[in-house]
Amino acid sequence: QGARKVTGNPRSAEAFFGVEVARPGRPKPGNRDARMSAKRRRVLVVEDEVLVAMMIEDMLAALGYQVLGPAMHLSAALALAETEQIDVAVLDVNLGRGERSFPLAKLLRERRIPFIFITGYGTAGLLDEFRDVTTLHKPVEPEELEKALDATL
Repeated sequence: QGARKVTGNPRSAEAFFGVEVARPGRPKPGNRDARMSAKRRRVLVVEDEVLVAMMIEDMLAALGYQVLGPAMHLSAALALAETEQIDVAVLDVNLGRGERSFPLAKLLRERRIPFIFITGYGTAGLLDEFRDVTTLHKPVEPEELEKALDATL
């Protein structure tokens, strides 16, 4: 087998698997006019699972968002939150290695940056101070993510 040239974002699911990801009701990633018609808001993605992070990144790109990250550890996410212009954030609650995203959520709230949680544990794993935050259950569907971001922004 010959080497395959990767174009676009080398971390995307499409580049990783070498296939185009179907997105019912969404423009194909190559449809520049449709993508550019959406607002280019900057979304910080914090997710420790590589494939899940790539899927979220692809969904956001298809919706017209500019993705920051994904940050896979709390320290990297905090560094981005302290230095980058962020319009909204998508946070996994449990980041592995015993880390949770709550210190980041506190910082985002202090900076008045809206965020949503995506977790496999539902609201039961949230601190009381974050029970009012929109929380999506993994696996998340593109339509769910779009609706949650629209409501949060």
